[in-house]
Amino acid sequence: MKRCYAVLCCLLLSACSHTLSVSESELSHYINDHVSYQHEDGIPGLLYLKAELGQVKVKLGRAQADTMEVVAHSKIELQNPIQPFSGEVTVYFSAVPWYHAATGALYLKQVQLTKIESEPRELANDANKVLPQISQTVRAFLETQPVYVLDESKAKEAQIKAVGKEIVIKPGKIEFVAELL
Repeated sequence: MKRCYAVLCCLLLSACSHTLSVSESELSHYINDHVSYQHEDGIPGLLYLKAELGQVKVKLGRAQADTMEVVAHSKIELQNPIQPFSGEVTVYFSAVPWYHAATGALYLKQVQLTKIESEPRELANDANKVLPQISQTVRAFLETQPVYVLDESKAKEAQIKAVGKEIVIKPGKIEFVAELL
């Protein structure tokens, strides 16, 4: 009888664990639709910097476990009297996602700039002069804005938000985990 009770308890406990998976493409789509960033600094026409975060693509748990890679195609413009320039920059960040259970939001921490590519290529030297400043502001932005928020109008997401406490990063997806007991 005790053995039967133990098996029944194990079955109940395993049935009460629920997950919600969010794929890389779903997360990328969410960020592109809900998270926007534009940085402007200086005096237009004299000394002025404008950077805008464009299309974002996300990779989860691929290069390193429990990390997220963010690839963002951005436009950058620097106006100055000596050598103005503009072009497109692709920036690569790595970050550690974390879940804020009270708000049902996914945030990033330990955001690090890992790589920069530019078009035209000549822009790289000029862009590298202003990228530390831009990198710091993008990092601060990415660490304070949610990159995904559970939608309470969807039953499963509302359930996960109500009882979820953690996330698990797997190659290609994030799993929000809820323990019902």
